[in-house]
Amino acid sequence: MDRKELMLSQIKEKKYHGPKEKKGGTTNEEKNKKKPLMMVRFKRYKAKNRVENVKRKIKKIKVQLGHVRSGKEAKRLKKRRLG
Repeated sequence: MDRKELMLSQIKEKKYHGPKEKKGGTTNEEKNKKKPLMMVRFKRYKAKNRVENVKRKIKKIKVQLGHVRSGKEAKRLKKRRLG
């Protein structure tokens, strides 16, 4: 029984050769990692700045909506809903 198990384990080891190696060239991310920092600096800054701009826009819109729904108009809408 031991010899049979040993043979089976050896067969399984022969079948599995690990993950396949990647075909083709390098990806864009790998290329950017290899580039000098000064070449890619503006691109990274631009991406970070884009996120901040979106956050700023969302905040502005929320503030504007708050002004629309506050004051006399909001009170009038509440009365209409309750009445």
